Amino acid sequence: MRLHLGTVISGTLRKSDLLRAFAHELALHAHGNNTQLINDAIFWEYAAEDDKFVDIIDDLLDQLNTKLNELAPAGYYFGSHPDDGADFGVWAIEDMQELMAGYDEWLQEQNNKEQEQEGECS
Repeated sequence: MRLHLGTVISGTLRKSDLLRAFAHELALHAHGNNTQLINDAIFWEYAAEDDKFVDIIDDLLDQLNTKLNELAPAGYYFGSHPDDGADFGVWAIEDMQELMAGYDEWLQEQNNKEQEQEGECS
């Protein structure tokens, strides 16, 4: 079953919140698959803010994100919203492409300004 479009969790970057929400979403749509990953996420949720376990938690979040992304409909991705890094869900790939195109244009303008300033200083 494919994920629904839109927000899964927003307004937080707390890893415990993300683990819970991502694991819940995967459990809803994975139909018995990925049970170990879901159980691991639930187990580690309460230690998610402890710096001693940052590598484990980050790895779990990456695995959950990958599995959820695999369940996204064609032309969509699971991840943070292009305009709001604390809004996780399913978004159109074209939105991300537009954002990146705008960023590339802005970056080029910045590079041109730097080159002009260097030329004036020479």
